[in-house]
Amino acid sequence: MVRLSHLTPAQKFLLAVSLPVTLVFLYFLFRKNNDEDDEDVEPRTGTSRHAAIEVQVPSDAVGAVIGQQGSQIKAIQESTKTRINFKGDRSADTDRVLVIRGTQEAVHQAELMVRKIIVDQPPIVTDEISVPREAIGRIIGRNGDTIRTLTRMSKAKIIISRTETRNVEETIVTVQLKGSPAAIDLAKSLILEKVAEEQEFRAKNRKSGGDVMNHQKSSVEVPVEPTNECNQLGEEFSPVYVSAVEHPEHFWLQVLSSKSNQLDALVAQMTEYCGNQNLGEPVTELKEGDIVAAPFEHDNQWYRTEVCEIDGDSVDLYYVDFGDSCWLSKDRIKILRNDLKDLPFQAVECCLADVKPLSGSEWSSDTSDVFEKLCHSAKWKPLMAKFVGSRKTIYNTTTPIVQLVDTNGPTDVDIAAELVRQGLAIRSSAGGANSAEPDSAEPDSTAPVPLGDKVA
Repeated sequence: MVRLSHLTPAQKFLLAVSLPVTLVFLYFLFRKNNDEDDEDVEPRTGTSRHAAIEVQVPSDAVGAVIGQQGSQIKAIQESTKTRINFKGDRSADTDRVLVIRGTQEAVHQAELMVRKIIVDQPPIVTDEISVPREAIGRIIGRNGDTIRTLTRMSKAKIIISRTETRNVEETIVTVQLKGSPAAIDLAKSLILEKVAEEQEFRAKNRKSGGDVMNHQKSSVEVPVEPTNECNQLGEEFSPVYVSAVEHPEHFWLQVLSSKSNQLDALVAQMTEYCGNQNLGEPVTELKEGDIVAAPFEHDNQWYRTEVCEIDGDSVDLYYVDFGDSCWLSKDRIKILRNDLKDLPFQAVECCLADVKPLSGSEWSSDTSDVFEKLCHSAKWKPLMAKFVGSRKTIYNTTTPIVQLVDTNGPTDVDIAAELVRQGLAIRSSAGGANSAEPDSAEPDSTAPVPLGDKVA
């Protein structure tokens, strides 16, 4: 060990200079490590400089905390100088965890503001309203457009059970409503407006002689059951449901048969299984064309769907048994069990025979609305359909061309002829794009197309 007295004057000078520098270096190193420990602070712990806490936000209050286009949560962050974000993936009808970061005082202030928003939320209640079956189609709208608008306007959740609407023996359908009392009251008034519109439409139709075919019901001979065991549309008329409508050249049919009851049983089984949070396996990976299980956005039941498009966490789904489409969050989708895939898909895309748009190639929304009502779309009221040909689509798939006749009234109504009579369509010429004659480019197009199997 070297004694201090043995050092030269130069060595003593260097020691005196280097000692403070070493101490300063050790101080800053200790301070840096301390700061890094503070940055890793867990929620609900903190120092006077930094804190992070978690706030449980009920699902019914999430929208209020976020605000329109995030305005509310941005205002809280700006006024308190904090960073606020929700933790984890978004899931419908579940509570969310909100993480607030900032100084201890700022975090406490932001927490109080969030909790006040939660407390000030009106109570969420469940109610229902009974409406005539004949008005359900107008309330839902084409591809669910109207019911989405009513939900957005009223801020109440509107639920129409597909199983109940399929029970054609009931003339009244119960619509479930969920939201604040004010939201439910507004939703009821909007629904009643749609009921009144439907009643007015039917009154005008009766006044103008809606059933104008003027021939006896017996003039079209129809079988009670489909023409064969394969549920094919052949040269005879077969009873069908129109399950969804876009326009007269694009709609979906379901054949009335034993498979209709099988579909109802399948939907009930899927709902019982997939609707249970403890059952059903959530999807981890998705790609276009996958067949999965998913609920409908305005329904509590589960259905078989095909993945059409994926945009981040949102998925565009096609309901293969009904023809509807909607976007859902990926976390609401579950894997479809193999035993639930056995029943052939029940919705088949079709085209109405003998008509085309008044001008150009586009169907007007007014014509589509009238066609939807004439078909009793999604009201589960049977029509009679006959296959008369087929055509190729732009996607190189085959679409059946069918004649539709409504036999529910005192006289039969040919739906194509009725559209022409009302000045909403014109007869298509022989060999046209929507002619009843089979396309000459398809030698086998006169062969019956099976309903109940997806057309390839």
